[in-house]
Amino acid sequence: MLEYDVAGQRGVRNIKHKIPNINGINKEIQLAYLAPLKLFREGIMKKFSHIIMSILLVFTANICWAFQDSRQLVNLPEMMQEHMMANMRDHLAAINEILGFIANDELDRAANVAETRLGMSSLEAHGAGHMANFMPEGMQKAGTSMHRAASRFALKVEEGETLKALDALAEVTSACVACHMAYRIR
Repeated sequence: MLEYDVAGQRGVRNIKHKIPNINGINKEIQLAYLAPLKLFREGIMKKFSHIIMSILLVFTANICWAFQDSRQLVNLPEMMQEHMMANMRDHLAAINEILGFIANDELDRAANVAETRLGMSSLEAHGAGHMANFMPEGMQKAGTSMHRAASRFALKVEEGETLKALDALAEVTSACVACHMAYRIR
């Protein structure tokens, strides 16, 4: 893991974060993702910053690696690529809905979205079974880890302990980040 500090603009406040050390990825490029953290220091966004930054990291990865993408290419038939991309867009939309429900203290609704669209219960609806045979083992493990983490999050948020639930949600997005940093389908 690579540790780094981001100094606060008001006073001397350091926020420690850890990101995976991926072989072949320039550490300066990894650190470039961290600049937006300065925007998320106050109020509710402080609680959600690690989740939001994980999401941003996943979806901005292609910009920085456009000329030197060292992630493993996973060859999928075109139709399966589209299916996988649609699933991942739905996962992102689900996380966005979950964050909104948590912010509005609608924890039961957050749990429902987590389990039905991200958790282990969602696998059949997403058609994950037929996709696994095309994925490398590490990609399969990252996907399974994400779905299990989402189910754990759903249980935690139902208990009403928001901070513990947010930690569990960070496990969900961490699995997404790990997979997106290691694999690509195009």
